Amino acid sequence: MIIKVSGVSETIRDIRQQMKREAEREKRKVLKALLQDIKEENPVDTGKSRNGWYILGNSIRNDVDYVEVLNNGTSTREGSRFVEKAVLKNRKVRPSGIIVRTK
Repeated sequence: MIIKVSGVSETIRDIRQQMKREAEREKRKVLKALLQDIKEENPVDTGKSRNGWYILGNSIRNDVDYVEVLNNGTSTREGSRFVEKAVLKNRKVRPSGIIVRTK
């Protein structure tokens, strides 16, 4: 007896595409949550550095010229390393190396 099954390759392809879409949605969700956490940890005086955070591709960025100094702890308001603290408290993010990379 021979049983021929057709459509398996197409089904597997469809499942892979669906998984890829779901992974992309989950990634965006995690990035948005992490962005919010970083903004909440960001010390505020004028709000410029807090408002400077944005998502670009797989990265969260801030182009405000003094945000690195602020993160290093020279702020008179909050403690240092607010970016690292925000990343490490997010259970869906598992850093494997450098958390903050400077330009």
